[in-house]
Amino acid sequence: MHRLLRKISEKAIELADFEFTPEQTENKWLGTKPASETEIKLTEKRLGIEFPTDF
Repeated sequence: MHRLLRKISEKAIELADFEFTPEQTENKWLGTKPASETEIKLTEKRLGIEFPTDF
């Protein structure tokens, strides 16, 4: 799966259909840092829901 996502990232950057951050372009990876526990808890509180633990 990682190989497929890498290929998709590389192709998207090559086509330049979107604006990517310099870090994404340099690393050829469109992923971003995951949300912190605090950010998740704040979002759950704001939305009035609890995300599944495996989410």
